[in-house]
Amino acid sequence: MKKREQDKKNKKEEKRMNEMYEMIKQFVETQIEVNKFRIKHFQEIEECLDCKDDEEIVSAVEQAIFSKKFEEEWS
Repeated sequence: MKKREQDKKNKKEEKRMNEMYEMIKQFVETQIEVNKFRIKHFQEIEECLDCKDDEEIVSAVEQAIFSKKFEEEWS
């Protein structure tokens, strides 16, 4: 009887481990796909920046210019 209970417990544990391994596998595969997309995206940005050397790139750091009326209303 005890061996049978132990076998049952081992099978449950094995099933849980297999489920965990499958979840880890899916996570790693998803991370690989995300990283492939990110690499492709960064390569496209780099190519875009390389081909636009003669154009002015607007920086987000530059201060926006607003009309006096707008500045007065929001100050």
